[in-house]
Amino acid sequence: MLLVTLFLYEDEESLHLLEFLPEGERYDVVATAKKLVQLNAKQRVLAMAQEARRQAHYVGGVTMESIDPSWLLAEMVCEDPVVIGIILAQLPERVREGVVKQLPNKIVRQLPSRELLARVSPEIALVIGRCFEYKFAPMGRSVGRPREFGFANLSLLKNEEFMRLIRWLGFEQYASIFAVIGKRELAEFIAYIPPSFAEELIGAYRRVVDKEKMDPFEARRCLQQLLWSTTGRDEFSEMFFQKAGLFLLARACQTETLRFVQQLAQRLNRTCGRRLISYVQRMEAVSQVGLEQVRRVQDQVVRGVSELARRSEVGFEYKECSFRYWY
Repeated sequence: MLLVTLFLYEDEESLHLLEFLPEGERYDVVATAKKLVQLNAKQRVLAMAQEARRQAHYVGGVTMESIDPSWLLAEMVCEDPVVIGIILAQLPERVREGVVKQLPNKIVRQLPSRELLARVSPEIALVIGRCFEYKFAPMGRSVGRPREFGFANLSLLKNEEFMRLIRWLGFEQYASIFAVIGKRELAEFIAYIPPSFAEELIGAYRRVVDKEKMDPFEARRCLQQLLWSTTGRDEFSEMFFQKAGLFLLARACQTETLRFVQQLAQRLNRTCGRRLISYVQRMEAVSQVGLEQVRRVQDQVVRGVSELARRSEVGFEYKECSFRYWY
């Protein structure tokens, strides 16, 4: 709707104003504006009319089903119970049930009845639903079985599938580091972790040593950053390897847009998602990496999905699709 207004009341020379939009919104809006500029006047009017019609018939909740309920809950708890009830009524049933289970009992008891919600103006409910949805990055929706799967398709994974991938990446991250640092250091590390973790790490190490290794300086820097971000409570627990997986995923996201990172974060529970965003921002602040280096890490992430598909730890539909790699 912003572009509709801009093209109707201004001209193409005013498009530079889009640069003042927040970074997370600017990329997609500018890309759409460039497409509109290439159309002739008639085509442009038709495209804008179609978008205006879509906005007028907006239906709340079309992207909420892809977001982990913990994100929705965090935005709801500070709202009035009546507002929460209006938002819940517009969510898909599965998402609504997931959120209600986590709502404090005090709020659940204060939620409005169906009779009261029925008296709310549809226009008001529409505005409330739209305002709530705008708090989140738009999420894609999987349509049918994917024929190809690349790094750009990562947000199609279900929440629980994504968490399995993060865990797998954690072991891959440490295996990549020890493949460079050396077997002796790996043996010393394995002596301190539970046997089940040691077995998985050795398996990951065997997979990594046959592939291109990390740069030695990069490996030691990654290990320092990982250990620095680990607290005593995380020591050799699931969280220990989960953080490493998020760290590797953050390395793969360094050349991606903020919106893409937000979409991935919203697939995870809010604690993990916010940690992913924090890792990406921290990396961008202290290091500049080449595109080739990042894409090789992205290939590592895609190989993780392929491996989990082979083990039947993600949806069966991924067994039948081809995986797309940069190299």
